[in-house]
Amino acid sequence: MASLEWPIRRSLLPSAGDPDEGEVRLGDGAQDSPGGFLFPSAGADSDALRFSGAVTVTGYEGALTLPVVEPWIEPDDHGHKLTIRDPATPGARIRLVTIARLERQDDASVLGTGVALASPGSRL
Repeated sequence: MASLEWPIRRSLLPSAGDPDEGEVRLGDGAQDSPGGFLFPSAGADSDALRFSGAVTVTGYEGALTLPVVEPWIEPDDHGHKLTIRDPATPGARIRLVTIARLERQDDASVLGTGVALASPGSRL
């Protein structure tokens, strides 16, 4: 898998061109794309598809900071989960999204279906 394309909800992102609304910072290889943000592959093992990169969204005059760093897709009891690095606890991860199924597409890409914010992610 070459990269993860994740369409972070655009309503969460600051208005383009208005610095008072906040900003989106990309780092460690993450890129903006028409379909969302691209996180480059960091490899896979038997337990996870790992991606590198960082997208940090800030807003509300600095009151909101949402760092989406090193997303991983891991199996869980209900399908899969997307986790991100926990900014407050080194080595820990936060379950942000649940994914009911991963479906291989004709172009060899994989599409996550039944995607929803997980309980920890919905508190953001």
